[in-house]
Amino acid sequence: MPTTRILMFASLVDLMGTDELELSFDRSLKVSELVETLEKRHPELKKFQRRFRVAVNHDFVEDHFEIAPGDEVALIPPVSGGAGATIRAAITAEPIDVAALTNEVRRTDCGAVVSFLGTVRDLTGEQVTEKLEYSAYREMAQKKLEQICRDAAERFSLGAAVAEHRVGELQPGEIAVMVACSSPHRREAFEAGRYLIDTIKAEVPLWKKEFGPHGKSWVEGPVAPEARL
Repeated sequence: MPTTRILMFASLVDLMGTDELELSFDRSLKVSELVETLEKRHPELKKFQRRFRVAVNHDFVEDHFEIAPGDEVALIPPVSGGAGATIRAAITAEPIDVAALTNEVRRTDCGAVVSFLGTVRDLTGEQVTEKLEYSAYREMAQKKLEQICRDAAERFSLGAAVAEHRVGELQPGEIAVMVACSSPHRREAFEAGRYLIDTIKAEVPLWKKEFGPHGKSWVEGPVAPEARL
C-alpha cells in the first residue's frame, strides 16, 4: 500500500513534535477526509483549529480535492509574510459544526466575529413543512461559495470568511447554511455577514424541495435579472 508523506512546518512542528507523518491508504481521499483522519489519530492537531492550508504536490488545494495514494501532502500554517484572510467554503451532506466554524474565523487581530445560521422552519405562514431536500450543482456551487467568501474578505477587509451549505434531507430545526466572518471592527463584520448570506441565496446554484401535508414542491426565488429575455 503506498505511503503518503504529510509534511508540517513552523508552529505545526512545535505543536506536533515532528515535521513529518506518514499515512497509508489504498483509495483517493478528499482533503477533508484526510484532515479528519489525522485529527482522530493525532488529537493535538485539533488545537490548531484548522488554521492551516493544505498543499498537494506543491499546489494549494481546497477541501473537496482528492488526494491519490502516494501524493505528497503539506500542512501550511500562516506564513511570515502576512496571514491574509482565512477563506473556506463547503457544500456538505454532514451536519454543520457551529462551534468549529466559529473558532475557524476567530483571530487575535479581529475584535468582531459575526455568524448567521439558516435553519429549516416547520411553518411558513399557514403551510406546514415536514422536511426539506436540498440539491446543488455541486462543483459550481463550491466555486461560487469560495468566490463569495473571497469577495467579502476583500470588500470588507475581513480577517476570515467561511461558509457551509447542506445538501440532502433536512428536518425542521436543522441548520441548512452557516456563514461566519471576523474583522477588526463590528460594523464591517455585520455588513459582511449580511453580504455573505444574501449573495449566497441569490447566486449559488442550490435548490430545495419542500415536503408537507400538501405534498411536495420546489421552492424557487425570482428569476435573476440577467436571465430574463
